[in-house]
Formats: sequence, C-alpha cells, structure tokens
Amino acid sequence: MRSPRTRRAATAAFRPVLPARLRLVAAVAALATLSVGAGVLRAAGDGPVGATPGDGSAAVAGWRAGEAAQLPLELDRATAQTLAAGGVAEARRLGLPGVAAAATRALDRTIRLAIDTIELRDPDGHAAAVLYRDAASGRLRSAVRLAWTPDLDTPRLDAAAATRAAGRFLAAAGWAVPGTAPLVSWDDGMDAWRVRWPRRIAGVEAPSNGSVAWIHRAGQLKALAVTESPLAAAPAQRIAPEAALASVHGYVTRMGLDRMAGLAIETPVLRWAEANDFIDPGLPDAPVPELRLAWVVHLSYLPPGWTERHEVELAVDAGSGALIGGTETA
Repeated sequence: MRSPRTRRAATAAFRPVLPARLRLVAAVAALATLSVGAGVLRAAGDGPVGATPGDGSAAVAGWRAGEAAQLPLELDRATAQTLAAGGVAEARRLGLPGVAAAATRALDRTIRLAIDTIELRDPDGHAAAVLYRDAASGRLRSAVRLAWTPDLDTPRLDAAAATRAAGRFLAAAGWAVPGTAPLVSWDDGMDAWRVRWPRRIAGVEAPSNGSVAWIHRAGQLKALAVTESPLAAAPAQRIAPEAALASVHGYVTRMGLDRMAGLAIETPVLRWAEANDFIDPGLPDAPVPELRLAWVVHLSYLPPGWTERHEVELAVDAGSGALIGGTETA
C-alpha cells in the first residue's frame, strides 16, 4: 500500500489531471517543456496570471491538496474552433476516431502550465478520444483512445511489431523517436503493449520523463505521452556519492530509522529528480515541475510488527548535498 505522500510524488509527474473515467490511463499525461508566461493568460474570473500578490499568482505558486487543481482560462470562440479542427487532424494522423466536440483551456496548477483539452466524440455523442496539448507551444502532450471496437483486440503484433508501431505514432505526433532501445512489455491494466523510451540527459536517466505509447493487439494506438520536464542547471561541482550518503544518514538518525530492524541503505544512483514535500511538509503538495540533478538513495527497513519491508527513496541535490524530496512505499 502506498502512502498519500508516495501517491503524490509518484503521480504528480503524470499530468494533466484526467476525468474519473480516464483514471486507468492517468499515466498518459506528461509534463511539457515550456512554462506559462506571466501575464499572458487570464484565468476566468481572475486577473492575469502573474508573479505578484493579488494578480492570480496563487494559481502558479504550487498546488496543495484540497485546492482546485485546474483553473479555467478564457478561450475565444475562434481559437476554440481552430484548436478543435487541429485536434481532428491530429487524431486522424494517430488513427484515433471521433469528431471534435469541444476545446477548452485550463491552468493546471499541479504542473503550473496551461493545457488545451480537445475532446472527440462518435456520431452518438459518446467519448471517442481526448488530446492534451501544451497551450504555449501547441505541441501534443498526450492522447488517449476511449472508444472500443472488437477489431482492436485481434492479435496481430508481437513485441517487435508493437515497438515499430509505437515509433510511427510518436513520429506522427511530431516527436522524434529516440535512438535508444525502448522498454517493451505487456500492460495488463491497459490491455495493450507498453513501449517506453526513458529520457536521458547528458547520459543520466530522468525516470519520470520519457516517451511512452500503448499499442492495441491489432496495432492501433491506445494512448501516447511525451514527458519532457524543464531542467535546472546542472551543478558546476558535483558532490561525491559519499557526501550524499552522509545527508541520508543524517535523515535516518533524525527520524529514528536507525533503530529499525534490518535497515539497509543502498549505493547512491545519479538521476534527474523533482523536488517535493517529502522532507519539508510546508512545501506545496505537487512536486516542483523542474528536474534537478540528484543522488537518489534507496533504503528499506522492517517497522515493528511488520513482515514486509518499508521502502524509502531519498533525493539529494548533487550540488548542494541538501535533501530535496523522496517517496515511500508501505
């Protein structure tokens, strides 16, 4: 069972927030590369989204549980029609069904970005597909097929063919197909092949980022997403992994985890990670939508009366040595 904090840290990277009917495919939403310019967009009923108190800056200051995750943004009729038409054309390139029913724009406070949502419906008015675009760049962030027909489950693909199909859909969405070998597996939850290319930056992996596509047995696209978070500058000087371990040992002592049975601390691994409120509960619940180079340290232990290990992962800034976040699994 994951703790609430784990769920925030593990899922906040997969946005925009999807309607309840799409919870199964929440992972198809992805972070974008561009931020919303201050004063460019206007929240419905609010002043311009800016950076000073009283002008809507709370909308981009970071989301906390219990607050509205999305704020509608004004979208004139002509722009909405243009977005809808473009969404239909993009859906056709991806082989997705439906005609555009609506195009809306909202500020997603969990990632501090404006997102355009284009819904497509079948002739009977039922949801057929949804596209999510970055409002600033116009690039597709994610897409998901909702309509089902029996032919989608006709088994025609093996893992290699699913990989080739995923590459074609990624290119059709306007994204470069990574040159590295993807991770391919059957996803029981999605009932489709899952093909994922993890993002690597200067040779270091960013686990929350990458390109992923789910492919139906018959070869049609089920869902697609590309996650490319903005980057903080890499530190001019990188601390040694031993220094990162020292920060972790300090945390372990402060939290009394050194008294837990079977405490095991693994070797630090260099990764790009997001800061979150794991260490400092006063921070917003949504992770900072920016990747920082960090030493990630996994540790585990047995709490009193437990038969399974409690897993914790801590991120240590690779420049300052400060703990910037983490996750835990109970």
